[in-house]
Amino acid sequence: MPDSEVLVDKIVKLQRLMAKKQEKVDFMEEHIGTLLEEVKKKNKIIQHYVMKAETGALVTTESDRNKVGACARRRSQALLLSDHTRILPILQFCTSCIYSLQ
Repeated sequence: MPDSEVLVDKIVKLQRLMAKKQEKVDFMEEHIGTLLEEVKKKNKIIQHYVMKAETGALVTTESDRNKVGACARRRSQALLLSDHTRILPILQFCTSCIYSLQ
């Protein structure tokens, strides 16, 4: 009978160990499910911002082209205004046009 008691004790210990391991497995499965849901939510947020950034990138490109055009216009205006010898005949011509139209 002592051998059977030892075997029963061993079986009981193994069942307890197995129950603990099963609790850990259940906890891990639940925790993994929670983490997976969080990753899915964050993935949606990231996709939203990426789509928004891509749209913004297209607008920025068009905006950059507009800025380049505006900068070129300002540069040409600055060149005209910086050279008084060029601007005086232009102003005289504009003035004569205005007087002739009146």
